[in-house]
Order: sequence, then C-alpha cells, then structure tokens
Amino acid sequence: MTAALVEDGQGWTFALSEPAHVYYTTDGTVPTEDSTRWMAAGIRERGETLAFPDGTTVRWLAVDPAGNAATQEATIG
Repeated sequence: MTAALVEDGQGWTFALSEPAHVYYTTDGTVPTEDSTRWMAAGIRERGETLAFPDGTTVRWLAVDPAGNAATQEATIG
C-alpha cells in the first residue's frame, strides 16, 4: 500500500494505491489513529483538499482494512 501527498492545483490531497484511512500531523509528532483523519471520498473520487503553508512538515499514517500500515512524511515547499 502507498499513500502519497500530492498537490492538486487547489491544495494538497492524498493519493492511495488502495482503500485506506489516512491520519496526519503537522506539529512534528508521529501520527496515530487518534490524529486528524483525512476525509476520503468514495472510490475513484477525490478526497478532502488540505492547505499547508510552505515549510510545513506533514507526517501521515495510512491503514488499510486488513490493518496494514505505512507511514511517510513530506515538507511542503
């Protein structure tokens, strides 16, 4: 499973290789399932667009229905 943070022309969103819940932080902490949850739309639909200022480090945790998890981070700008 992969979850990438991508710019969509209006802000930032996550691109997933399979259905998953995505939780993210912008305060430097490691994301958990208690972190802010990205609101995904339906299959093949765009999810929530997020706004992050340049210099923000976004860390995210993606968890698929089987419980497999992946974490990544990216700095905006």
